[in-house]
Amino acid sequence: MNTRMVGAIAPLLLAAAAGLAQTPTEKPYQPPNTPDAPAQPAMRDRPSTDQDRDRDAMRTGDKLKSDTLIKGKNVIGAKVVNKANESLGKIDDVLIETRNGYAVYGVLTHGGVLGIGDKLVAIPWNALQVLPTSDGDATVVLDMTKDRLKAAPNFDKDQWPLIGEHGWMEKTHTYYSVEPSWTESGTGGWGRDSALIRDWKAGRDLDFKGRIDKVERRAPARGMSEGFVLTVQGDDRQEHTVFIGPAWYFQSQAANFKEGDEIEIHGREMKFRDASTLHAREVVLKNGGRLTLRDAGGVPVWDTMTPADARANGGGNDMFVRFSELKGIDVLGTGDNKVADVREAAINPGTGKVPFLVLGVGGLAGMGEREVVVPWRSLRFAKQGAKMAINADENTLKNAPQLDKAGFAMLNDPAFRQRVNAFYGDNFSDGTARMSEPGGWSTSSEYNKLFTGETETIKGTITNVQNAPPMKGMSDAVVVTIHTDSGDRKVHLGPAWFLNRQDLRLNTGDTITIKGAKASVQGDDVVIASEIQTSSGTLRLRDSKGMPNWDALRPGDRPRGEK
Repeated sequence: MNTRMVGAIAPLLLAAAAGLAQTPTEKPYQPPNTPDAPAQPAMRDRPSTDQDRDRDAMRTGDKLKSDTLIKGKNVIGAKVVNKANESLGKIDDVLIETRNGYAVYGVLTHGGVLGIGDKLVAIPWNALQVLPTSDGDATVVLDMTKDRLKAAPNFDKDQWPLIGEHGWMEKTHTYYSVEPSWTESGTGGWGRDSALIRDWKAGRDLDFKGRIDKVERRAPARGMSEGFVLTVQGDDRQEHTVFIGPAWYFQSQAANFKEGDEIEIHGREMKFRDASTLHAREVVLKNGGRLTLRDAGGVPVWDTMTPADARANGGGNDMFVRFSELKGIDVLGTGDNKVADVREAAINPGTGKVPFLVLGVGGLAGMGEREVVVPWRSLRFAKQGAKMAINADENTLKNAPQLDKAGFAMLNDPAFRQRVNAFYGDNFSDGTARMSEPGGWSTSSEYNKLFTGETETIKGTITNVQNAPPMKGMSDAVVVTIHTDSGDRKVHLGPAWFLNRQDLRLNTGDTITIKGAKASVQGDDVVIASEIQTSSGTLRLRDSKGMPNWDALRPGDRPRGEK
């Protein structure tokens, strides 16, 4: 992506939901009741002044469900106040980490007169509270005085700093007393570079057996994604709350935690962000299954990416895109043909996650156009220019779940989100506190048996990246085609749900080195990768015996009948 991409774009606006023609007898979508969301007040009850509306935001915002989504356009231009309800400025833009779609900085404008002399301040997302108001807009709360904001690191509109550069990031996050989070966006704050690992060293080991009383999903701290959390009545007669790991990882493990089951926990008790927490390192299930989650130093099995030195010490504006830039970006489909353009983005105000984009598809001169919903992780940024890409053609997108007259409200219906995720083969944004099948990717699966252990190393240039199931009945793999001196090679990297969570960038034209084993998969000669090396760093996928890092259950530990 063009490195100037982060410096140029207009506010993100939602195009009117035009062209979704309905017959007169067709009933429009009726959103479900959402009692946890703020009710739409009658006209006479609407806030009459800006101050009233800001106070309304502070009252109702905390009532929003943790998975409530709002329009990107409601964040752009939002008023920023402190806890004394003093105006600090407004949100000029939001920076999103492009790989996984997390808002990482809100860019505030303040100090000018009629737009002249404004200074921009990049504020870490986890230092902000984005509170939707009852009339559909949003107010942003920053716990900072006016004088301290004036002294914050700032820049001019035409002279953006190198966002993500280590020195700049450290200075900015230190000023706001929050942890850097953009490098953790893929793992949701659960990775090897997280604050959790630093606190791990100061903790103590704790081993016990007990019975599961409760299974739930919640985040250990603000700015982290949800994890599986167990309440366990221990044999030591103590009640323990145990964080197992990120929900996105465990939803694809062939094991389930059930209330009433016996369990054995080997973990680490420690202070994490001023709270006492217990994080599991290894779990032994009722049936004898053993989940290995972290090594002795706390490094998790779900983060196997070792960043390259340049990435660890550097950064760059090409790793981010502005919210305002997304409006109108072309989306290329199979064959590099334009199939859609971006109309709106959905954002979780609490976590900063941007799980969905709304695309305009089809139509002529604005007539007959459909607005379809696509998960962020089903899209990627093209290497050259301000474009996105998707592994689909226009006809496929025309059949995708779309918005009707109810519009954006549909995105706060769990059933509609499930339809969207299912259409694109993505079942990791919504779910329950129950693990699901690993999609044919487990250690004992038929596909995994094709890895012979006799590895080779190939080096070349990426000519194609796509998602496709390796075998019938499997979930999608990330598949790359590599041009080498001896010809083109097709490589299966691993399950898309796992690769999409790693801090790995794969673009056509990139040089890549892959270690893997030759295999014939349903008559197709491929390489099944065990390690990837790119300019981003090194990603380990399997050990020398072919055991995959995305499967925490080791051979002999798997429940009978599960693959």
